[in-house]
Amino acid sequence: MEIYLQDCSNLWEDMITDAVDSIVVFTPYFDEILVDLFDECYLEYSDISLVTQLDWVDSRDENIKRLNLILDLHNKGVNVRILNRLHAKILFVDGERALFGSQNFTRYSTDSFEITTVLSYLDDESESTFETLGDWLRLARPISFDEMSIASGGRMTYTVVEGIDEDEDED
Repeated sequence: MEIYLQDCSNLWEDMITDAVDSIVVFTPYFDEILVDLFDECYLEYSDISLVTQLDWVDSRDENIKRLNLILDLHNKGVNVRILNRLHAKILFVDGERALFGSQNFTRYSTDSFEITTVLSYLDDESESTFETLGDWLRLARPISFDEMSIASGGRMTYTVVEGIDEDEDED
């Protein structure tokens, strides 16, 4: 186990870049920094999971921006899931390493006083922690557009359009 008393966004980048099997992020707060890291990693979007929360109504611009990022990630193929009352900030890579602490996955947090712990599956007693993270992922439910609309305080409505193939050539 390693403990860091500083910004660890460089560790996020290293762990995400080095991922070979899967990435799971548990976080209530994130912004473009996390989306950019997902865009730059070598995994397919379908091998990435984001677990966040939508259990409060917040019509502020900051939340609307987060909801739009959730929608964008979902449309890219990221497995976006909801876990009510989530407060943890965890990056779980390849089922073998977990980075967790106080730091949100936001640009703002990169200038904050933070504490982060990195845990490896090789560490003593890490097995139960990794099992719990797997349990949380299984408990999280798929994203709901109705929930997103409610979470936006009614500022956003989502329409699912079926039958549109974005790969079709236009005449």
